[in-house]
Parts: sequence; structure tokens; C-alpha cells
Amino acid sequence: MDASLGLHGMAAAWHTLAEQDTGEALDRNEWLGMMLDREAAHRADKRFANRLRNAKMRFPNACIEDINVDCH
Repeated sequence: MDASLGLHGMAAAWHTLAEQDTGEALDRNEWLGMMLDREAAHRADKRFANRLRNAKMRFPNACIEDINVDCH
């Protein structure tokens, strides 16, 4: 599958399914469903990454586990 249409998630799913033995057990509808799910997830991940990059957070690598709540 050619990714020239910008369907990189679908292209990745196509290659993954074509290389696996389980891909033969799936019918057309299941293949299409999996490829569409992968494309939707790929686009959501890309949007999130863009928003995170554009947020220009003060501490971009901070995480909740780093918060010190010791009151002593």
C-alpha cells in the first residue's frame, strides 16, 4: 500500500497484517476495520504530539510522580 495519500497508519497496518499469519484468517471487513482503527490512532497521536510541541510547557518532561508532597 502506497502512503502517498497520507494514510501512513493504514499503510503500516497493511504491511503488518500482510506479514502475519493471522492476516490470512481475517476477512476483508476485519482487515479494513483494523486498518481504519490504525489510521485513526495514528492521526490522534500526531495531533497530540503537535499540541504538546506547541504548548511550549515550562517543564515538558515533568510527571506526576515527581511532585513532592512532603509537608514536613
